[in-house]
Amino acid sequence: MTGDEVEAVARALYETLEDARGWAREPERLKQQFRKCARAAIGAIDEDEAPIPPVIEPLRVSGPLEAFLGYLMEAQEISILPVSSFRAVLRGPEHIYEAANDDYFKFVGHRDLFDMSVRDAFPDLAGQGYFELLDHVFATKQAFIGEMMPLTFQSKPGGLLEERYIDLVYRPIEGANGEALGLFVEGCDRTRWART
Repeated sequence: MTGDEVEAVARALYETLEDARGWAREPERLKQQFRKCARAAIGAIDEDEAPIPPVIEPLRVSGPLEAFLGYLMEAQEISILPVSSFRAVLRGPEHIYEAANDDYFKFVGHRDLFDMSVRDAFPDLAGQGYFELLDHVFATKQAFIGEMMPLTFQSKPGGLLEERYIDLVYRPIEGANGEALGLFVEGCDRTRWART
């Protein structure tokens, strides 16, 4: 595989993003993540086999979850997706919202989420498998990665149900002794891309 091939595939992957600002304007660390994905894709094609999914370790914090919210919401090195726009941190087996970034609130319709469980905040997700995925990741401490997942919910409280497509990661957060504390959620709205 040549450097030109890697660069071309990395740019092609980047261009699938609905909010792409232009390859030349992006920071080098973001380009490196796309190049890493491009190398894996090219390698899989060259070997005529599907890429082996990575083992994703739980995030580990050395103190109370609340003390690490800023880090979890901002640190790029913990991202699994090449580009994630929305992030949230959920506490405990009930998946109570502890933190969410502006992109998360924009995606879900600027509703009050803090100190609510995901089930209470989004009852319209029942039966779509998302609650069960959250429960499974929390119980097993095994991360989940989903691509182009359909999601039907009210993006505005009291509004009509909308179908969206998202790339999504649910990643467990452990305490210093390995106990499950919560989940790190990151994702990207891929609806526009899915419909083209």
